[in-house]
Amino acid sequence: MLDTLGPGGSERRKTITGITRDSSGNALGGVTVMAFHTSDNRLDDTITSGPSGEFTCAVVDGDSYYILCYKPGAPDVYGTSINTVTPT
Repeated sequence: MLDTLGPGGSERRKTITGITRDSSGNALGGVTVMAFHTSDNRLDDTITSGPSGEFTCAVVDGDSYYILCYKPGAPDVYGTSINTVTPT
């Protein structure tokens, strides 16, 4: 868990952590992970998952989020989370 102030020191930041996986449940690295505010679909953070699929998005506290993941290739791999993800 991370609790920091955002740019300019005005917003409290929390984190959403997880592991990106393929359709068989295997960890998948190098995936673009985007955290969107559920309330208005505004993008808050974009990162790339690590080699073992691990990711940590830093987001504004006090809102719900959904996560969108995408990795181009043959075939492309993509997916979304539920829209009630809460940062810790």
